[in-house]
Amino acid sequence: MPTVVIGKASSCNATTGRVTVIYLLDARDLELGDWYLNASLFLPFEELNDLSLSRNGIVGCVENEGFQKLWKLDNLEILDLGGNNFNNTSTLISSLSGLLSLKSLYLNNVGLKGSINIHDLNRLRNLEVLDLRGNEIEGFKSYHGGEKLLTLNNLKYLGLGNNRFDNNILSSLKGLSSLNYPNIAYNE
Repeated sequence: MPTVVIGKASSCNATTGRVTVIYLLDARDLELGDWYLNASLFLPFEELNDLSLSRNGIVGCVENEGFQKLWKLDNLEILDLGGNNFNNTSTLISSLSGLLSLKSLYLNNVGLKGSINIHDLNRLRNLEVLDLRGNEIEGFKSYHGGEKLLTLNNLKYLGLGNNRFDNNILSSLKGLSSLNYPNIAYNE
């Protein structure tokens, strides 16, 4: 597979020549301050399968150019936003909830706080890997009432370590029939 450099690294589909992988890990000088991402910049990459934007000082998105724009990328299976510092937990999770082709989502050490809407997470039904380690998440909530049960049937790895969960988190995990590697270490 030929490689084309976009930022730090990327690769292309050998048949179509379209970019399928973009790695922009540590691509931005953190001394430049906070970065508000324009997610529409990735829309021309229609065959994008793997996007890593980890450790770039991203705190949010430009108004009207958030992660909802990525919902149009039907082939996006891996999204790594780890090591950034998002300033709004509910907005971030809800903006990612339409990425229905995702199989791996890395939100480790991104400044998530409080509770996460369980319904937004459950929309990501193709997830096999969900990494939420190293945040300040306290639990899952349901805006519509009812049970706060994760129902991600394909999930094999769930990283919840180093958060603020208590033992009640276990009841939210009982619906994860494919889970092989739960990480709930170092919680309250």
